[in-house]
Amino acid sequence: MFSHYRPSESELWISNKYQENAIFSPSDLVIERVAELFGYLIKGTYEDSGAVFDDDGDCIIYLKYQAEAQRRADFFHELCHPLRHVGDQSKLPALFVDLQEAQAAQFQLYAAMPFYMVREYPPRQSWDEYYQMLANEFMLPLQLVKRRINQILNCIKQAKWDRQYRNTLLPASYWIPPPKVIDEPPEIALLYDYHDSISPSSLVIKGAGEVLDWSQPAYIPIPQNVDRMEPDDFEELVTATVPGDYILQREDKPDQVGIHLPYLGSYLGTTDIDQLLIRLYELNFDIRQGLLRTSNF
Repeated sequence: MFSHYRPSESELWISNKYQENAIFSPSDLVIERVAELFGYLIKGTYEDSGAVFDDDGDCIIYLKYQAEAQRRADFFHELCHPLRHVGDQSKLPALFVDLQEAQAAQFQLYAAMPFYMVREYPPRQSWDEYYQMLANEFMLPLQLVKRRINQILNCIKQAKWDRQYRNTLLPASYWIPPPKVIDEPPEIALLYDYHDSISPSSLVIKGAGEVLDWSQPAYIPIPQNVDRMEPDDFEELVTATVPGDYILQREDKPDQVGIHLPYLGSYLGTTDIDQLLIRLYELNFDIRQGLLRTSNF
């Protein structure tokens, strides 16, 4: 059911952070443990929940005294602000505050119910029973659980529609070849955009024009160590983005990324390319998780 889900970069980042610190199941997702993971403190308050930095630069997440499920929900919402945002909301324009709150509401879904945990609980009963079961497992309000599952289902539906639409654009002779793994793979890096230094946006394949054989499809092994790359590193290099139509993926080989090079070369009109970019959102969950685990930063 969940095979077509594509997590966002933010979701991949928090999921990888959890797994690096042995948070594998809902029972591991203790908010005090998560706060300590980032060096944050949790304190109670009779006011509304919020996150602030004290005079020493330490982040304190104040959680309103209330039912534990709602307290946990508030924590995962407030966690987003020190991780992803800057500025004092009392001094920011109202529209910018609304944007931050919308981003925190989305991040709350990823942090409170990581996909790698949710997929271990496929629905085997009525939806109402399924929602309640997840609410009990993750110790969260029922409405938050419904939002998360609906978000996952909507992403899956959109991915299927996108695939059906792309298939209508492919030439009739398009085919998925048997895997041919490159013996001497090119150098690979992860690109970080100017506006986001935490989550990578793309996979970069260096020296593509010289190293790759553009006459046949190829699978490129992902190395054990992947370097970080910044936009400034591109200089005058000729770079092309690989459309999703020409990316080949195998669920049984999460350590390989395939490209239908003959079609890509025809699409680009040239093979004189210094670098190829593959947007991470085009890759399946296991490949993206593997890339973040192998990064050198």
